[in-house]
Amino acid sequence: MLEEKTIGNYRILKEIGEGGMSYVFVAEHISLKNKKAIKMLAPHLTGASGFKERFLKEGRALAQLEHDNIVKVVDFIEQNNKTFLVMEYIEGQCLDDLIEIKGRLKEHEAIKIAKDVLNALNYAHMKHVVHRDIKPSNIIISHNGKAMLMDFGIAFMLGDKRLTSTGMNIGTSLYMSPEQITSPHNIDHRVDVYAMGVVLYEMLTGEVPFDDDSDYIVKDKHVNELPVSPRQKYQDISKAMEGILMKALEKDPDNRFHGCGEFLEFLIALESEIENSDINTNNEVNLSKSEKKLDAEIKPELADESGLIDNLDDNKGVNESNLDQHKDTESVIEKKQAESNKLIHIISIITVITILIFVIISFNQDNNNSLHTNQNDNNTQNKYNNEFTAQVDQKDVLKQPEKSIIDNEHEPIKKQISQEMEKVDKEHEKIRVPIVEENNNLPVTKKEVVIHKPTIKSIVINSLNMEFKRIRKGKFMMGTSSNEIGRDSDEIRHQVKFSKDFYMQTKETTQKQFKALMGYNPSWKSSCPKCPIESISWYKVIDFINKLNHKYGERKNGRKYRMPTEAEWEYACRAGSETPFSFGYSLYDHHANYGKKDKYGKTTLPVGSYNPNKWGLYDMHGNVSEWCSDWYTGYPSISLIDPHVAEKVKFHRKIVRGGAWNDKETSCRSGNRMRVDPSVSDANNIGFRLVMTQEE
Repeated sequence: MLEEKTIGNYRILKEIGEGGMSYVFVAEHISLKNKKAIKMLAPHLTGASGFKERFLKEGRALAQLEHDNIVKVVDFIEQNNKTFLVMEYIEGQCLDDLIEIKGRLKEHEAIKIAKDVLNALNYAHMKHVVHRDIKPSNIIISHNGKAMLMDFGIAFMLGDKRLTSTGMNIGTSLYMSPEQITSPHNIDHRVDVYAMGVVLYEMLTGEVPFDDDSDYIVKDKHVNELPVSPRQKYQDISKAMEGILMKALEKDPDNRFHGCGEFLEFLIALESEIENSDINTNNEVNLSKSEKKLDAEIKPELADESGLIDNLDDNKGVNESNLDQHKDTESVIEKKQAESNKLIHIISIITVITILIFVIISFNQDNNNSLHTNQNDNNTQNKYNNEFTAQVDQKDVLKQPEKSIIDNEHEPIKKQISQEMEKVDKEHEKIRVPIVEENNNLPVTKKEVVIHKPTIKSIVINSLNMEFKRIRKGKFMMGTSSNEIGRDSDEIRHQVKFSKDFYMQTKETTQKQFKALMGYNPSWKSSCPKCPIESISWYKVIDFINKLNHKYGERKNGRKYRMPTEAEWEYACRAGSETPFSFGYSLYDHHANYGKKDKYGKTTLPVGSYNPNKWGLYDMHGNVSEWCSDWYTGYPSISLIDPHVAEKVKFHRKIVRGGAWNDKETSCRSGNRMRVDPSVSDANNIGFRLVMTQEE
């Protein structure tokens, strides 16, 4: 097909691929001797009207994508009326070949590959590049096991024999999202979420969810039919993975993951669950063996019989078969068998009695817990009342931040609010939990807990007395105007839209709350339990979140916690404002705890010591700066939906927001961005607040 022996500075070695619209060659640089992959467009497309200009524009955009999981475009060449793209040459195996050889991949293998590809896609989406043709043949697994995404963005113009006509549906029908089929001119990054769901489905089952000889029928199924549950095909696929797949394959893009970053987070969480499950399984086996050994040590006279029972349990089928074959043999064997059966009968009776005792103890514990919960609820109500009335005279609270002003002066208000809180308590969901031993390491399943659909609440208080306020979905202008005092060049204004509500913690996490869960307090000012936790690294916050997410009470209520994204934090901080601060154009002493003019503040203060913003959130300016989940990168100048930078890009720094007690006014602006090494653990001016999501 190719007459030329050289293309630019590259000597052609051999052809390695051919499609309906392109040819791929391995080439060697004449001087440097390093290998590259060169893709040549079919000559009839090179001459098509406007095609070359579009392809050149796309090549320039792709050359800006620098990511460990993206095959980079390094050059663009025109020669003898032919158009070429020069790319990295990756030695490895395409994913479609791997699936064909193995039939299907194990769950942990599929997760590893999917994580790499989702990382690449999430990065590209932040650069406003949508692939639109995700499929196994565009994913190569290098010799070191890393998954690399190829032909990134070339799907705008290219494809293979399964690609539909140029100018119509761009993509491969087997992996095409419903909106690509029905409204190809009105799509966004979520088409890649759907396609990646199809690829993951294929890795785990060996089949795509929809297939047929007719391209039209395949498209119709994507639009109108539900995919067969992967667990119907293979029971070894976990229920959690099934849920992830079915969410990624939702017909309505609004019901899918918000983006590849969220998709990635769910897979990382599942991978962690699998690892924890393996550890727990090993522990259970060891515990079982140790219990048997302990029984033999306590009852030496039954050691022989205990060994017999162990053998019966471990080799039940073999022993039962042997007993059936020899039930009329020597009397000695019959005697041993009778003794064994008697022992089993005695153990069964003891087991039943133990269960009855456990039920009685559990019932008493439930009553005690109920009394304890009522006491906690009363404490929560009192705390809530104190915060409510603290707005009456904020100066008094600043002078004596830990003293209640309601007990003496506002008893009628306290009584009224208590009555309202009792009404809220009655709206809490009703939960029926079977009498089982609580194990915080085990996941809560639908079989274990029956949850009646709860009333949607605007305020949720969790087991650590952390209060969360429901933040409604919407859109806002992120970044700052060019004339804002203190503005940095990386605060480019762009529109951000949130597709779902979320819950934001109303106050910064306190030292008391952190210590209650983690068992220690690293804070510089450790004598103030109501002050925000500080001197805490980003990674320690992750440890806190993981432990909180594993608490039985949180899982039982369908709650999940994470750090806010940078966009969520700014959206919640602004609370509808567009001024430098949620309170206006300037901060004053009664607004926040910060350093005034050239003077630093003195120290942190108890959370909630100042009035909240219009959305009921405290200390969004000052007190301590707060970790966000995003890695630092430059803002794009385009509109984004649920943005999240989940991958290190350039600076390897995490975003910190809000300013602190020792920061100047300009550092506390709503749009101010700070980047900090996530391992820093000795900063006495950095803390955190969380975002919560809840199943409804």
